[in-house]
Amino acid sequence: MTNYLRTSPTKIIFRLVLVMVIIAAIITISGNILLSKSKNTIISALGARIPEKPFIKSLVYFPPDFIVVNTISFSGPGHYLKREGEITPPPDEQFLVIPRTLIRFSLWELIIKRSLSVKSICFYNLRTDYHKFQELIKNNFQQIVDFIKLLPRQDIKLSIKRAKLELARDQGAPGYIRADFLLKIKGDSITGSGLINKETANSSAFGMRKFFSRIKGAPLRYNFKGFLQDDGFSLENLELKRQNFYAQLWGDLTGRIFQANGFVFANTAFQEPPYQLPVPGVPKKNKFSPRRTRALSSNIDLSLVNLHILDIDCRLNLRLPDIQIEHLNFILNNNPIGIKGSIGFHDKILLDMALSFGPAKLEKHVSENLKKIDLAIEASFKDTAVNGSGTMLFDFIKKQKASPPLDKLKVDFKDLGLHFDRYPLVKMSLGKLNLFCETESNKYKVALEDVGATLYLKQDRFKYIEFDSRFYDGFLKGQARMDLTGPVPKIRSTIKVKAVTANKLEDILIHFSKVYGILDGRMFFGTYPALGLGGRMNIQNGYLHNFEFFKWLADFFGLPALKKIDFHRASSRFAVTENGASLYKIDLNSQDVNLGGYFKLGINDFVSSKMSLALSRQLLGESPKFTRLLKLISPDLDELTFNFQLSGILHRMNFKWLKSDLKKELQAHIPNFIERKIERGVAQAIEEVSRADSN
Repeated sequence: MTNYLRTSPTKIIFRLVLVMVIIAAIITISGNILLSKSKNTIISALGARIPEKPFIKSLVYFPPDFIVVNTISFSGPGHYLKREGEITPPPDEQFLVIPRTLIRFSLWELIIKRSLSVKSICFYNLRTDYHKFQELIKNNFQQIVDFIKLLPRQDIKLSIKRAKLELARDQGAPGYIRADFLLKIKGDSITGSGLINKETANSSAFGMRKFFSRIKGAPLRYNFKGFLQDDGFSLENLELKRQNFYAQLWGDLTGRIFQANGFVFANTAFQEPPYQLPVPGVPKKNKFSPRRTRALSSNIDLSLVNLHILDIDCRLNLRLPDIQIEHLNFILNNNPIGIKGSIGFHDKILLDMALSFGPAKLEKHVSENLKKIDLAIEASFKDTAVNGSGTMLFDFIKKQKASPPLDKLKVDFKDLGLHFDRYPLVKMSLGKLNLFCETESNKYKVALEDVGATLYLKQDRFKYIEFDSRFYDGFLKGQARMDLTGPVPKIRSTIKVKAVTANKLEDILIHFSKVYGILDGRMFFGTYPALGLGGRMNIQNGYLHNFEFFKWLADFFGLPALKKIDFHRASSRFAVTENGASLYKIDLNSQDVNLGGYFKLGINDFVSSKMSLALSRQLLGESPKFTRLLKLISPDLDELTFNFQLSGILHRMNFKWLKSDLKKELQAHIPNFIERKIERGVAQAIEEVSRADSN
């Protein structure tokens, strides 16, 4: 007989499922009600910790163990949120937006232990302004560190997918930094990985149609592994890879002390092969070309590496918000470098640093006698601006053949300003720039004020700079080009100098202390194929006062007027090379004196020079030494030319009158010169003039 009171298995299963659905619905509804009521509490808790105003659109619970947070955003501290946080801040006030966050928790621990244990958090499509985000991290760095310290030790997975950091877009095409990040904590082990790459969006018009394209840079991939310790963290390995870059670092953090070692390889001549896909029409927001034809490898070609940083040894004292660099030593292309100093993360990033650079003797491009370079700098960084002052000192060993004749070279700069808001166009300014040079026998100084410059850094191979400056009581302007294809930049520069009082240049060359007039000039500087400086200079409406050569002539010829020579124009070309310095094509024009010739200063300050001096008949008549000679020459001869040879050490020069040259010149101007009597008379007259000649 059939038992009608017996329930079929199907109904039992149906009822169980129905009960479970009802329970799940109750749990889901209860959970969402609880989350809805907790939303404002969470917003208030976040707002109490940071000055930026948080906003959460909604929190949704999905069984069995997921929580979805829709639209987390942060706006500036000057804005407020209306009651219940239901009003979304305007987009232009939001500088950090996370459209969706997925949180997974442990349902077992929630039921049994009644505690919320988060297993994973994933942020999707995070968007922010790079500079504002940087400011947020900087202003709340200590709070972030304190929050991390309070987190319980538990296994967790944190990830950020498809994050986009927008760069400044005031000038040129807008740019973005794209990033993915993954962090896993399991027990004491921490592992992480991700990638970063830069994208640039361009637009162009063709007829009535507008095209958009996206240029993706080669990605920088990274991964790391480490272990948590009671008093810090041990970094087993951090690996960074890109097509033109590879680095490995390892170390540990104990208390406040962080120590690291590692190495870096890079190819600075690398040129990215970007792929552009044009898309006609106006794209949707944040939509550009959808893909690239192929993924670029992130493995560096070691055969193309031209920059090696080896034996990195770093020790930092993390006295947040300040970091003390106790030492940072490494070898850059066989050149040892040491850095000490501090970095402060305040309203501005403050830098106080000393760098020591010892060039390798293996590089043929480096000067043979360069011993060491020291740099001391104090600077501040804020947004896209850098400001600072510092000193750079070049120390040389004993001078060698074919080396620049320097013992020391010192560069002082004050009130340096660098502005990167229009990068790759960079604006630079300097309040003062002083250059000191020292040789075995002389000291030189060049002073510039109110220096302004524009750097053009767009091209990979060539970098250009235009500059101008006050130069004593005049000014200078110029331009330079740097070729970066080799290990040492190849520089070519042109400089124009205008309206400078020559006497004020005595710190550059002591002989200018006796030259008066307005100087204009043009200089050319280059480091390839050889280091050299050359050019020409002109001095207008000036005079020479107690110039050494003319002082000697004044005494030698008995012509006191030569101690002060007024001139209409004096000009010369000059050259400074590894073999020394020289003046050539010297040309001085005045009413009674004309001067021409050359003057060379070689290794060990050895002088080699020949001068041709033309003196007017009227001036020669002022000296009794020329009375007899003037009676012998033709009255229509307006001037006599005297040739001199200068030799010896710079500060102990020998002056020699080449009398035979004058005698040859007189042959064409003295009647009947071939007669023996006239010839003897001229010889005696020349001897009378040169009687004081000690040579």
